[in-house]
Amino acid sequence: MKNELLHRGQALTSITLRDINEPGDRRLLTAELKGDGTLEIHGLDRGDAVEKYFGYREYEWYWTLSAEEVTKLQGVLGTDRELMTALAERFSGDQAADLKAFLDANQIQCAVWSRNGD
Repeated sequence: MKNELLHRGQALTSITLRDINEPGDRRLLTAELKGDGTLEIHGLDRGDAVEKYFGYREYEWYWTLSAEEVTKLQGVLGTDRELMTALAERFSGDQAADLKAFLDANQIQCAVWSRNGD
């Protein structure tokens, strides 16, 4: 998923926080703000590193924040910038791995779905 604008002048609705595609490994983390105000964070790790750590080659997950939790997240991010910009500034690249710990530390609740295996 690439960063997108609905059209000129509107806020970002989706962003890629991490996209690593190396021989034998793929790591992807995206965030999408839905029309109903919920935030869906999607992660996918696949390849040799996942197998070495977990014993299987693929791990995928979704974290879904309700609109109320999104408002809470905006508050703890402490910024006037729009949400996707603030997330990108704080959790892009290597910092993407810190996102879940940040949500937990700030008591931001999310529904979690995950699966592992090939």
